[in-house]
This record gives sequence, C-alpha cells and structure tokens, in this order.
Amino acid sequence: MIAYLVDRIGVASGEVVEFGIGDGSECCSANLVLTFGWSALLLEARRSDAAAAASFFETRAPGRVTVQNTFVEPDTIDGLLAGRVAPEFDVLSVDIDGNDYWVLDALEAVRPRVVVVEYNASFGPDRSVTIPYTRGFDRYRAHPSGYYHGASITALARLGERKGYILAGGDSRGVNAFLVDARLAEGRIDPVAPADAFAPLFERAHDSLEQQFAMIEHLPLVEV
Repeated sequence: MIAYLVDRIGVASGEVVEFGIGDGSECCSANLVLTFGWSALLLEARRSDAAAAASFFETRAPGRVTVQNTFVEPDTIDGLLAGRVAPEFDVLSVDIDGNDYWVLDALEAVRPRVVVVEYNASFGPDRSVTIPYTRGFDRYRAHPSGYYHGASITALARLGERKGYILAGGDSRGVNAFLVDARLAEGRIDPVAPADAFAPLFERAHDSLEQQFAMIEHLPLVEV
C-alpha cells in the first residue's frame, strides 16, 4: 500500500522515518530500504530491539539507515527530525502503541508526504477518541489486555484533515491508516471515509469489537 501511494504521488527525497520498528525486519520501512534503495531514520524505544535493527540494516543497507534508541514524545519529535531529513520527505510511519495521536499532532518542523499511523481498532470505526497524553506510556501497564492505547481511525482522519491530509485507506488486518498530503493527492488518490477504511484488528478477532471496548471503557478517553 505504501508503494502504491508513493507511486501515485511520486518520490521526493527517497527518505522514510519510522517510530517503533521492533527489530527492523518487519517494520514499514524495510521494503522501501531493501527493495527500493531508500534511506531511513528509524527510532526505537527498546534498547535490545534498536540494537537488533541496527545490526539487521548494517549488512543489508550499509550507510543508508540510522537507528536511534530513543522514546519519541510530543515535545521531542521536532528536535529529533529537524535537520536530519528533508523538510518535505516521503514517508513517516508511527507505531508507538501509545501517544501516537499526540506525537503526530505535535509534528511541525518537517512535512511527510505520506503518513502511516497505527490506529486502535478496539475503539471501533465511529468514535473519535484518543488516550490522554501520558509521558512514557506503556499500554500493558495501562491495562493488561493491551487494548488501551493510541487513537481511533476517525480521530486520526480528523487530525490528518486539520493538518492538510486525506485518509487514503487502511490495511485489511486492522492495523494502519494511510494519510496523504491533500495537495499531492488531488486528482490521483480519492479520500476514503474512516468507516470504509476500518477493519477489526486480526490479532484480536477472538473478541468482538464490543467485547474489546467493554474491557477498557472505564479508562479515560479524550474526544477529538
């Protein structure tokens, strides 16, 4: 899906930035780096995963990937990116299982052309909600199910619209929403309604959406 969107709007800098990459082998950036030869700035909060990712890319894409072990927060995101990527770069992927909405909302120093952001399918397709900002948020400390984190797809679509993006769709496993700069999308990519882009999270299919939300509905949410 990322390759399709980039093909439709064209490549500017050949750069991808990703927050929350695990060991790097299955992150959204991997295909762009390994198949298409892009450069990448990859940020990972877990030290062991950051080290594994650095090793993974060192032999496969020498000199094109920077991996940094750091926790991304709304008040640090601009400083982490400014001067390290082009002012308008191609793809940003956000998957930090927590403050995703607030981090994306705070980004001002640079402008990605495509934004891939994980939504929380347990909030359903219609609610426009996010968790309140908590520094150093950990979803399993917040609730043992791990269902309490991030933002709904409608909340992210509204945030994108406010920042000049359209919702271009979502993946079939109920993980990521895809936002595209509205100026670049015009005449090339049609906007999609959140309810049409939404899918239940495949890994939580053993519980219905109603059951998932019932587990966490007592926890605070912010309507946005």
